[in-house]
Amino acid sequence: MKNEKFDRLLSTIRNENVDEKVVAQASDRVWKSMAESAPVAEPNRHTLRSCEDFQALIPAYLAKELAPARAMLFEDHFHSCVACRHALERARDGERQQVWQLTNRPSALPWRWAMGAAAVAAVLVVAFGFSNGLLPGQHPVRAEVQTVEGALYAVNGADMQLIPAGYQVRNGDEIRTAKGSTAVVRLLDGSLVEMGPRADLAVSRQWRGTTVHLQGGQVIVQAAKQHAGRRLYVATDDGLVSVKGTIFSVNRGIKGSRVAVVEGVVGHVERRGV
Repeated sequence: MKNEKFDRLLSTIRNENVDEKVVAQASDRVWKSMAESAPVAEPNRHTLRSCEDFQALIPAYLAKELAPARAMLFEDHFHSCVACRHALERARDGERQQVWQLTNRPSALPWRWAMGAAAVAAVLVVAFGFSNGLLPGQHPVRAEVQTVEGALYAVNGADMQLIPAGYQVRNGDEIRTAKGSTAVVRLLDGSLVEMGPRADLAVSRQWRGTTVHLQGGQVIVQAAKQHAGRRLYVATDDGLVSVKGTIFSVNRGIKGSRVAVVEGVVGHVERRGV
């Protein structure tokens, strides 16, 4: 065929008006032919409109159960869709797809406030304990010797050391006056403890307050005003005296302890070993 005749034939084909109804019928015949070529027992036979539709065909595709026409559509879509291609790769590797369900979680703000308040409270407790020497391993000063008339000793087991006015009495330190000697000790809360001859005592501090442990002899205590919830105690082997803002004496002798009020009222006297 010469070029001129071919050009005229091509021009005729291009210029020919084809009825749209004829085009639609031809298209329907093609799709019907493709659908009829699929096996009757083909699984997941449905219209392919979304990624979910194509992903539903993955098991059949991997098992090579898809019809050639549907397999061609499947491969064409998976080449152009990244999400479906990843789903195919996961299915091919035998990896199960993980599904997370989003739920409304309660706000963590109240818990944060509670944790913050607990942290502040813990800091305050530690700071209070540190400043008052209540933490393990601390041995802070509990009192200071104001005046000494005669001789005053710091006792550590069998060792005795002569101490002057101004000596700082630490937690648990034992001090003792000699025969015919007296001394005045000032506690941290401002209370004054006057030690008579051969008086033996130690000072400690707990959460409830300060305690003067009288091992022997006599002391006269002028108690300072205590903070709320705290008291000043004088403890002996057979009794415990608790006071607030009063003057009293405690005598620890061979026959036991005696408490005498000089001014004010003793809050509580508890006998031990009875």
